Amino acid sequence: MNTDGRYSQPEWFIELPDRLLKWCVQVMDPEHFGLFRNTVDSDLPWEMQTAWHMLLTLDRLGMVDRVPGYSEEACAATVAYMQSLQDPETGVFENPHIDSRHPDRDNEDTFRVYRIHNAGRAAGILRILGGRPQYPVPALPKDERGVDGAFVMKYVRDLPWNNPWAACSHTCRLIVSLFREVEDGNESVIPLLREALEFVIAKQNPKTGLWGKLPETPEFQQISGTLKILPSLISCLGLTPPYMDRIADSCIRLHREGRVYDECTSACIPRNIDEVAGFCLETGDDRADEIRETLADIAAFHYRNWQTPDGGFCDERSGRSRILGACAVEIAGPSDERRGDVGGFNCMVHGTGVVAGALGWDTSMIPSPTAGWRDRVARLRHRVILHDRGRIEIATR
Repeated sequence: MNTDGRYSQPEWFIELPDRLLKWCVQVMDPEHFGLFRNTVDSDLPWEMQTAWHMLLTLDRLGMVDRVPGYSEEACAATVAYMQSLQDPETGVFENPHIDSRHPDRDNEDTFRVYRIHNAGRAAGILRILGGRPQYPVPALPKDERGVDGAFVMKYVRDLPWNNPWAACSHTCRLIVSLFREVEDGNESVIPLLREALEFVIAKQNPKTGLWGKLPETPEFQQISGTLKILPSLISCLGLTPPYMDRIADSCIRLHREGRVYDECTSACIPRNIDEVAGFCLETGDDRADEIRETLADIAAFHYRNWQTPDGGFCDERSGRSRILGACAVEIAGPSDERRGDVGGFNCMVHGTGVVAGALGWDTSMIPSPTAGWRDRVARLRHRVILHDRGRIEIATR
């Protein structure tokens, strides 16, 4: 924690919450309070992933009830609308402006997992707005016998592991869902959870601590895959992976060299280095002062290069590119003007929260997304233990 005044919080940090509040109104669906499109000029009225990201950011900052148009009646109307999108038989939700354009709609396995992920986002939207799904929400692919373990492991193995940003993201969603099944009393999935964990941990590069290696995997992919791993393993399962000291080295080196920001111009890259470095501080003291210095520098660099004239922040640094959602469907077209987007603002707030927690800034304004993870882990009923040679044990506390 900073105690010597070297990293005093900048003025833009103090202004960031109000800036978000003013900007988000421009991208909210006028028909449904709390649902958002990605940019002002998007031709979609709203989209599930975008709405979830913006609403979650507003909720983390305690600002949902400060958004213009907020009322209990407005929230209830959106809850009713969202509930109408849920299939009573499968529990999944329609993403009405995206589903018909999904590139893998005819690939039953891929589309099945996409809809399960979206169901979790829809449930999150409902929770924040004061509602809940009308029917059980699936978190894992299941068959008549329960969790479809053969499907899960085939899906994980077949992911593009030269693209760890995506592969680690999809795998960790499944791992966290499996662990929640175990916590809820379904210990029959422990062998499957153990197999999935051992598979993903074996993908770590011991030289750098990151997921992936050169030349087949660019370093922006490696740090982004690692970002997907650490919150899931550390703050959800209480499992700290090996080589955290080498991960710290990688974070410092990648930012100092700067090439990673040219390999990929997404705001996710500074945000991802922020959060990975933040977990290095949370779990050890390797190069702690250098990590804090790196975090302070990233925060200023991120703010300078990704803010936009409309008061927002962009994901892709030019602020003019077409924007694809997680399922590679266009959610905003190219623009002649530099404009902000929900993904960019989400990255700015999320990354800044990590920096605030590490440098002693006022986290009552922008809380760290990692805050409280130790308390949550202490309440878990099961421990995940990593033994030599990557062997996993799931033990009852």
